[in-house]
Amino acid sequence: MEIILAKTAGFCPGVKRAVETVYERIGKGKMFTYGPIIHNKIVTDDLEEKGVKSISSLDEAEEGSEIILRSHGVPPEVYEKINEKGLKFTDLTCPYVKKIHNIVRDNYNEGRKIIIVGNPTHPEVMGINGYCENTAIIAENIDGLKDLDPNEKYSLVSQTTFNTSAFDEMVKALPENVDIKIFNTICSATEKRQKEAIEISKKVDYMIVLGDKNSSNTQKLYQISKKNCENTFLFEKICIKQLKRLEKYAKIGVTAGASTPPCIIEEAIKQ
Repeated sequence: MEIILAKTAGFCPGVKRAVETVYERIGKGKMFTYGPIIHNKIVTDDLEEKGVKSISSLDEAEEGSEIILRSHGVPPEVYEKINEKGLKFTDLTCPYVKKIHNIVRDNYNEGRKIIIVGNPTHPEVMGINGYCENTAIIAENIDGLKDLDPNEKYSLVSQTTFNTSAFDEMVKALPENVDIKIFNTICSATEKRQKEAIEISKKVDYMIVLGDKNSSNTQKLYQISKKNCENTFLFEKICIKQLKRLEKYAKIGVTAGASTPPCIIEEAIKQ
């Protein structure tokens, strides 16, 4: 059995910084994460056992506690409410996401209508939308961009973990008679990870994608790999029973989402 492990598998810099910071702060005071620190149940369950609870509302935070803002970012009103409540906070928003916030705010203030390419229910997209007063057009595919007004001026950004080839197809299909500024804000780590998944999945018998099923970028890796390798599987972690499905002399590709901890990848390779 030959295993090809993607060099880009696992934590991206933004997620690594967020997770390491939270673990470093354990035991130094009451701390809550505003939403799960990452989309990985193994990590969030471990943090909860260590006393770090994820909250969905700032009203759940105890007086004097610290709020950790995760890498997905938050809309402006969250910062306002934190200040109103007098809570301490640490902002771990990914720099790539911060860049999108700035683009959206500046272009919206110039009078341009904002388009966000991404999943409307994803926390990153919801946070970005806050920087244009929640007025953005949010599109997951070209169908969501069919009714653009030629009399309007638009600026288009993307969720950092969006499928790069799907983004390119959407841009190509945009109407030529509409004024649209295009900002490809898919992060470089996502682009590299998706590109490597494509390359590996084309030359293996089986492709394993490691990560949480609720992770957007992990799902994208699965979809990309499945196009090239029919025998593609998405596992939160590998166990012996799962590996027994695979042929003894098979060539196996392994990649992992940006929120998959190193221990899960190491465990899979050692099986």
